[in-house]
Amino acid sequence: MEKIAANVVKKCPASREELLSMPQLSKLGVNVGSVPYPTPVRDGYPEDIQTSIIDQWGSERSNYRIEGGCPSAPCNSWWQIVWSKVSHIGCSLNNCGNRTTMVCIYSSRADPETDHPFKVGNGCSACPEGFERCENKMCASESQNPTEPEFQSEAFEKDEDSNDNEGYKEEEPNKDNNSDNNPYAAASGTGGQVLDHESSDSATQFTVPFATFFTLLLLGILA
Repeated sequence: MEKIAANVVKKCPASREELLSMPQLSKLGVNVGSVPYPTPVRDGYPEDIQTSIIDQWGSERSNYRIEGGCPSAPCNSWWQIVWSKVSHIGCSLNNCGNRTTMVCIYSSRADPETDHPFKVGNGCSACPEGFERCENKMCASESQNPTEPEFQSEAFEKDEDSNDNEGYKEEEPNKDNNSDNNPYAAASGTGGQVLDHESSDSATQFTVPFATFFTLLLLGILA
C-alpha cells in the first residue's frame, strides 16, 4: 500500500477531505499531514518529520469521548490510527512547496459516524486464531513474516488527464483472520518488517507495521 501512498502524495494533497473525495480510495482509510521541513537528507527524511506528523494526528485523542464520539472538535485522523480493523498501512513523504507532506493509506476506513474505534476490554483478551502472542497488550502474529495483501495502485499511475479511474481491486478478505468479528484482529495481523526507504520520483516510501505504529502512539501520545 506504500505504492498507493506514494502516488497519492505526489499530488501534494492539502487536506484529509481531499483524499476522502478520491474514488480510488473509497474503501481505504487515509491520513495526511505536513511539517515545514522542505529538504530530505541524503538517506531519506529525518525520523522526526514522521513523528511530528503522527503527533499531529494523535493529539486529536483529547477530542474523543467514548460515549459520544467527537462532539466538540474533529478526531478523525486519530480515529483512523487506532481503528481496530486496520491490518496494514503504507505511508509516503514528498516535498510540497516549503513543507514536507506525509500520506498514510490504511487497509480499512474508519467510520466515526457508525462505530467506535475499539472495544473496551483487557489487552489480548480476544485474540483470533494465529495471533495468540501478546505484545504490548496487543495481539501479535506468531509468524515473523505475515503476508501483506495486494492492493492495485495502477489507477494512480495513469496519466493525470485521463478520466478512466477505476480504483483499486479489493482483495477477498482472509476468513481465517475473522477481523470483522474480532476488534483485536487488526492489531494482531501486522507484525511485518519496516522496509528501507525507497525513492519514487521525489516521494519516499515506507511501510509501517501497525503494531509498531500503534505502540508508538500509545507510548508517545496516549500515556
